[in-house]
Amino acid sequence: MKQLKLMLFGLFFLTFAQKTHSYSEVLAPQQQEAQSEALSQPDATKDFCTKEKKDWTIFLYIQARNNLSPYSVQNLRAATTVGESPHVNLVIQWEQPRQKGVLRYLLRGNQLIEVYRNNNETNINNPLERVTAGAKWAIQNYPSQRFAFFGWNHGYGGLEIPWGNPLRFVSYSNQPNLMHRVYIPGLAHVSNTLHRGIMFDEEARIYMTTAELVQAIANMKSLLGRKVDFVGFDACYMSMVDIWYLLSDYVDVGVGSSDVELAWGWNYSAIMQELKRKRGITAQEMAKIIVSTYRQFYHNKTDIFILSGITLSHMPAIKYNLDEISQMLCRYMDIFGSNFKHLLIKARKASLDFANPIFTDLRTFYLELYKQLSSTNLTRINATNHQQQPTMYQAPGLYSEANDTQEIKELKHALLNGVTRMEEAVIIHTSSQRLSRSSGFGIYFPCRDFYDSYTSGIFAQVSAWPTFIKKFFGMVQEREFAQLI
Repeated sequence: MKQLKLMLFGLFFLTFAQKTHSYSEVLAPQQQEAQSEALSQPDATKDFCTKEKKDWTIFLYIQARNNLSPYSVQNLRAATTVGESPHVNLVIQWEQPRQKGVLRYLLRGNQLIEVYRNNNETNINNPLERVTAGAKWAIQNYPSQRFAFFGWNHGYGGLEIPWGNPLRFVSYSNQPNLMHRVYIPGLAHVSNTLHRGIMFDEEARIYMTTAELVQAIANMKSLLGRKVDFVGFDACYMSMVDIWYLLSDYVDVGVGSSDVELAWGWNYSAIMQELKRKRGITAQEMAKIIVSTYRQFYHNKTDIFILSGITLSHMPAIKYNLDEISQMLCRYMDIFGSNFKHLLIKARKASLDFANPIFTDLRTFYLELYKQLSSTNLTRINATNHQQQPTMYQAPGLYSEANDTQEIKELKHALLNGVTRMEEAVIIHTSSQRLSRSSGFGIYFPCRDFYDSYTSGIFAQVSAWPTFIKKFFGMVQEREFAQLI
């Protein structure tokens, strides 16, 4: 039965892929012929802007200059099928293949109306400027009580890989070929199932770095004069501890996936239906709508879905706890030597891996490490000869909590505190049974193929976690990596 459902899911996707392939079919009929012609004025917003404050303005930035472009059509088609909400301005910047300049749209009724065109835009290869300019346009022309940014595209969390540097990608096993996986030419070769990840432009061979993403959201906060109410990533690997922490000064609520997303992405028709039906929704309710409709769409079709809504005000405490634990792990690898290193290897191996095993679920790592620490009384290294020396009260082969050293007691307390902090931050979380141990907080912790770019990124400048990762990899021998695979 499970295989049958997955096969039907594949047929479902293929049917939509065959039906929907034209960008013009989601545009208003009178604009289809004029789609490739420049307007006399770069900004046509004056005919469609409103001074009436709606509940929400959603700025949906679609970077479709890549292999996901057919799905941008399908997602917009789903939104237009339901149509405009009287409570929401849905404004869209749609980066389409072979497109020149900038095109922006407004959902009116059941059609997308082109309200802005500038074929002379010079920032085509600057995603930070394009996203910021689009957000400024949306904020100025479509006032609202609350503002949301939806980012639609590929993503790899806080990992920044140069073009031409392939990623090793391990797919889930026992999955039928629903579609081909994402292949970003020159960047990452993946096989079997198509997933989406943020802001990869295959034509220009550029993407938005983490620093640029944070700056773009910071710019939105400045434009609003307050925090951005909601940021959602319809993309892979964006519900990461580092991403959410770096955005926490600028955003109230976030939604993202800590694993892959299938190419169809969010359930836009159901989202629009809920936004049409309800008024006065909060940012927390926006998160619940997106996550619950995501589950509604995928729960009986595949066993590789996950999406989470997070209150970002909790992120400083989560990051502080992560730093505390990272510093302890670095010290204890020196204090307890190889025994402690082997416990770390076992805990990492038992943690929940995602489709790309360079990312793991942080909460499960904390719990698995706590479990390992609760099964063995560690011994300190003798400072003189670097040999393992038992504590004077340890009974060999038997674990007793009473025999934990003060260091281990502090680490176990910090691990449980971290678990509690993460659980408190989650507004809503959904996943398939396969990912039922997930928390909504992914983090970079590879089993192999360590990328130096992670330790030079902006998160590494403010967190001790990248330092721990680098030290851990420096201590693990080549033969020991087999234990992690």
